[in-house]
Amino acid sequence: MKAEETESLSWLVLHHLLLSQTAFRRDIDDPRTILDLADVIQSPERLRLLLILTVADIRAVSTTVWNAWKATLLRELYIRVAEVLEGGLAASETDERINFAKALAEKMLQENRVKRGETARFLARGYGSYWLGFDSATHVRHARLLAEADAANAPLSVESTPVPSRDVTEVTVISKDRIGLFSRIAGGLAVAGASIVDARIHTLRDGFALDTFWIQDARGKAFDTPAQLMELNSKIERSINDQLDVPGLLCRAVAERSRKRMRLINVPIRVVIDNRASDRHTVIEINGRDRPGLLYRIAQTLNGLGLQISSAHITTYGVRAVDVFYVRDADSNKITALDQLSRIRGAIIESLTEADSVFIELES
Repeated sequence: MKAEETESLSWLVLHHLLLSQTAFRRDIDDPRTILDLADVIQSPERLRLLLILTVADIRAVSTTVWNAWKATLLRELYIRVAEVLEGGLAASETDERINFAKALAEKMLQENRVKRGETARFLARGYGSYWLGFDSATHVRHARLLAEADAANAPLSVESTPVPSRDVTEVTVISKDRIGLFSRIAGGLAVAGASIVDARIHTLRDGFALDTFWIQDARGKAFDTPAQLMELNSKIERSINDQLDVPGLLCRAVAERSRKRMRLINVPIRVVIDNRASDRHTVIEINGRDRPGLLYRIAQTLNGLGLQISSAHITTYGVRAVDVFYVRDADSNKITALDQLSRIRGAIIESLTEADSVFIELES
């Protein structure tokens, strides 16, 4: 092999997990994520080779590991990094991106014959992160949901939409923002048997929350039958309204599962807190044993610490789960005080250690 080929292969081996770890564990709508990745990769050719290696690596694990959702995340990440590397619109130019996204949404709303007043109200409701987080078709759908909620004076609206091309169901919740809303939604989804693979939380300018969860069933597929979608919506609404005994139902779900052999597999709890991965958020990565309601448990702990969750990214490897949260404190700032960071880490470890002991006891 030539020296140039040897150098390229060595670099690919060194960074062979870079794309997958970023796509599945980081918020790719955060400009810092894209800029940091572009700084490491540096060339379009390396990016193309790394994408090919990443896909081959994942597909070689087993026939069940690769799915349309992972393909979607990798494709979106590739496009955004390629845009920076090839000299297009820089990821840091967020104002231009926001204006462009709003202009596209306005055009599509006009094409759908939405009244000018309703369009203007919708365009004024979202912060920048909202406009960058969804495509124009989703913006139009959100505008419809918000208009329907306004017309009905409804404090809560839930819609579940199958996305078969991505092997997920997209769950949209519009509600008056409240403390613990994320954990309540996560609890309802867990009781319904859903695995959350991604979540985005947006607070609108009028005090409403627009939260989006992407979920899969136990087979890694989308919930798609009318009965499944109705049950999802019902469980979420009841959980938000405190009409569902989430802890009790989750304990029952664990007790009914025959997984005694899993007790032999030790999954150490590991909490990594990163303040460099995002300019506006503290990133908390939690490794632990996968179990029903894990995200609900962690969200409750973070809520008890007074933290705001902006997004969550979930990856499961057999019995091990890696949950990543982008959080801020009650004043919407990053958490930098060392004593507070230590307290957060300790509280998460204590909560999951307690949950592990209950999980193993229920399986016995």
